[in-house]
Amino acid sequence: MLFNFHSKALVCLIGLLILDLPYISSKPIKSKKISELKFINIKFNKNNLDKNLKIYNIKNIEISYNLSKDLSNILITDILKFKNQFITQLATTDESNIDNFSLEIESNIQYQIENVYHAEGNVIIYFSNAILKGDKLEYDKINKIFKVIGNVIFLKGKQYFEASKVFYNLEKDKGYIDNIYGVLDTTSFVDDFEFKNVDKEYNLKNDKEEVRDLQYIDSVNIGLVNDFGGKRKLNPTSFKFDIPSIKKWRYKSKKILLENSQVTAEDILFTNDAFNKPQFILQSRDFSGEIIDNKVKLISRKSIINLDDKLKIPIGKRTIYDKEAKSTSWGIGSEDKDKDGFYIYRGFETLQIDDNFNLNLRPYFLVQRAIEGKSRSFREPKSSLLSPKVNNDILFSDVFAIDTDLNGKFKDYKLNLSTKLNTFNINRSSESLRAKFTLDKSINLNSNNEYSINEFKKNKSLKNYVEIDSLNDKDNNLENNYLKEENLAKEQFLNFLDLKFTTAFRDTISRGYSGEHEIYFGNSLSISNRRSWFIKNKKTDLSFIYNTGAFKAKSKNHNKFKYLYRNVFATKLRFQIPLWDKNLSNKNINSTYKYSPRVINPGLDWITDIQSGVFLYSDGSSQNGLSLSSGPNIVFGQFKDNFFDFTKIKLRNSYVLKSGESPFAFDDIDKSFRLNMNIQQQIYGPIVFSYETSLNLDDGQFSKPNYFLDFKRRAYSLGAFYNSSNKSLGINFSIFNFNYSGKSEKF
Repeated sequence: MLFNFHSKALVCLIGLLILDLPYISSKPIKSKKISELKFINIKFNKNNLDKNLKIYNIKNIEISYNLSKDLSNILITDILKFKNQFITQLATTDESNIDNFSLEIESNIQYQIENVYHAEGNVIIYFSNAILKGDKLEYDKINKIFKVIGNVIFLKGKQYFEASKVFYNLEKDKGYIDNIYGVLDTTSFVDDFEFKNVDKEYNLKNDKEEVRDLQYIDSVNIGLVNDFGGKRKLNPTSFKFDIPSIKKWRYKSKKILLENSQVTAEDILFTNDAFNKPQFILQSRDFSGEIIDNKVKLISRKSIINLDDKLKIPIGKRTIYDKEAKSTSWGIGSEDKDKDGFYIYRGFETLQIDDNFNLNLRPYFLVQRAIEGKSRSFREPKSSLLSPKVNNDILFSDVFAIDTDLNGKFKDYKLNLSTKLNTFNINRSSESLRAKFTLDKSINLNSNNEYSINEFKKNKSLKNYVEIDSLNDKDNNLENNYLKEENLAKEQFLNFLDLKFTTAFRDTISRGYSGEHEIYFGNSLSISNRRSWFIKNKKTDLSFIYNTGAFKAKSKNHNKFKYLYRNVFATKLRFQIPLWDKNLSNKNINSTYKYSPRVINPGLDWITDIQSGVFLYSDGSSQNGLSLSSGPNIVFGQFKDNFFDFTKIKLRNSYVLKSGESPFAFDDIDKSFRLNMNIQQQIYGPIVFSYETSLNLDDGQFSKPNYFLDFKRRAYSLGAFYNSSNKSLGINFSIFNFNYSGKSEKF
């Protein structure tokens, strides 16, 4: 553990790398130069001292019962003498407490040869809040060289690693670790490195525990969407891979180097998979970790994704773990409406503005606009704001764009200001700028603060409070979708008051089957009361909403703007009732789940949504609407066998009653009756085919369908889709985020 105390880099790895593996003890190692011993401290019962001295062939040696204390004191003195940022991070969160850390050494036998202290057999080093174990410890008090050799194990909270050897020179601040294997648990990293006394019994006891209670958290996605409409160009719409979102990594390397403030490795492997053989591996061939301003950064400069040891994909430089900052990165994408198709962008690290605000910048080079020398994103010069967009010649400044995102807190409110400027040509600023400002807060109305949303997230009985991979669901808010769990608490109640002020310029909103509409300018204030009841495995959501504002937007019936005040009174009610549920004995996945990151519970749920709204406008017009959506979610199979072991059918009958009409195009209620259908079916092994469409019950016409083909695994998924309505084709890739207890064996 000493090495722990003197390596900034090690701090990174030690804390970043954690794992749970069984402890392997070995027999004491006998010294080859036992005759040179002058002092020895043996951890034996005094009654058996003579017997044990004979076992070790020790004669005429002065017995010292203070040798262990002497070694501890020397190590503490040297650690304090050469202390650095790593020591501060490892031993305490406050530099003023660094002098208060403790160190204790236990072993079967301890002895000194000249200036080198030795400890052998079941060596355990206790720091203030960490444990380092091994077969043998050596410390050269002259050269300040510290070694732990054989079956090395490091434990600190949930942080863990094992190795064959740890070498560290305190004076030169450099060392290495051989054959390291561990786990990086970012969810507990901060807590694990707080200054507190270690629980010896807990750490030693959990040394041998296996993986258990594995839970799916969420997914991290990368996607490419190819638009074959128009001129049928290849237009990837997004390229994002947020590796730091993964909470728990297993890792291994033949050697990591510790020098100055960095941890480096020529080659290191990471996996999110808790079981062997890992289905997903991230390989870094130029890895580094360091602490900067008390923030841990792990960076892979040459990254390769390995899928089932069959497909390798290079992905370039990636941040493995950085709690706050975003690493600088390049990406590709496409957006036709404002950016004329294909572009290249660069993402920068978050800029901190005092303690309350941070700013993100993303500049673009609009490749397709530059190649074509034309733009389809602007009107004819000096034409009406509602005139159609046409082809325009461009200037050099037209091939650049930039997005900004400012986030922060103002008193108890969250603040966000986002802007999109789709050309640097100032003559087109009025039609190239989109901006939106929001100020909001959520007030906990639960009596005596008895049940907060944070408590809800931690409640193991509600851990599956997300609907099973609904391809249609775009709202993944904790309060809106959930999976039933057999052991739900008898009753829970959530009650929140939400306040939100919004002002927007050229804000685009989606109307589902009615397409997209634009609000040229708008100010609004929204007040809503959200309530949720959990009674056994039944859930009810109820919301009351009031919205008032002034809007300038396109008229529904005329090609002109209208500027009106609007008041909205609305309610939303949702029921999810289980009608049939297969009672599974095991609620957590294990190595037999090859195709799914979580347990799929066969069953039948009936989901009903009721929404009502009254819209009042300052010109005297109004519209009233009542919608009812109801239907089943049916799941067959557990997705464990190779053939037709998973089927999911989702049906929603949607009815709308409406009176009056809106003067605006963007909020007019669509009163068509529809039957929405979504079917997912395993074909063979990890291959799942999905189909979704909508039947208009008024005219009997089906909407153009969407097709999905997915390759699903426990640790990741690959997928492709085709949207026949807008003739777009896309692919997506996801890796899954897990949490679990215990330790996996080395992969």
